[in-house]
Amino acid sequence: MMTKGQLITIIEDILNNELEKEVQIVQQDMSLAKLGIDSITFMMLIVYMENRLEMEIDLKDVLDEDYSELKIDALIEAVLRKYGC
Repeated sequence: MMTKGQLITIIEDILNNELEKEVQIVQQDMSLAKLGIDSITFMMLIVYMENRLEMEIDLKDVLDEDYSELKIDALIEAVLRKYGC
């Protein structure tokens, strides 16, 4: 079973090592804008996470026109729902 802490670690690793965003600490309540993540980087983050976790991440229920206000927690919750947690 995947925990929120493990998912945050994965997100940090992808942002720092794959997408070269130099993010120090990701917190669940941080918005994408606060992390300096634009829409292209966000989509790339999702693709990297899907590849690493070998799953499809469905965010259609949490995405809206202002993606920048989306919180990391929404991404984590989507993954946990997929795992049935």
